[in-house]
Amino acid sequence: MIRRSLVIGATTVALLGGGAAVAYASGPTSGSPSAPASASAPATPGAPASAGQAKGHPALRAALRNTVQATWVTRTKKGGFVTHDAIRGQVAAVSSGSISVHAADGTTETFSVSSATKVRKVTLSPRSVTDSSIGQVAVGDRVLVTGVGTGTPAARLVRVVTK
Repeated sequence: MIRRSLVIGATTVALLGGGAAVAYASGPTSGSPSAPASASAPATPGAPASAGQAKGHPALRAALRNTVQATWVTRTKKGGFVTHDAIRGQVAAVSSGSISVHAADGTTETFSVSSATKVRKVTLSPRSVTDSSIGQVAVGDRVLVTGVGTGTPAARLVRVVTK
């Protein structure tokens, strides 16, 4: 059971970090929290996945395309536990020390930002990913933020998605 939870957690992180940001960016800016699949996703659940996608879990991929926020716990090699958080939506507030994201379901979550936080700008057309900084993130930007910790999680990655 623990191994299955770890596999699901790792798959969630991988898909939220890549495909979910693309799916979110191609969806509407308001209204329903669901977003259409990215262009590289299989058209049907039984179709083979393209290179770079998790294979064999079409139901999980479909659920993650509609994911607005997630929290999961993983076990460390030393037997401890780490709480992970992810949210995608629009930046409600940003400073050099924190970022608040407002999700489509009305939830707002604040993450602390440090020098260890990676900021990436993802442009969809043409597709490119470049390094950025928290100073380049503005209120209203569409983002996917992942982090670790409880209370105010520490942001590990901020992906700013632009068309």
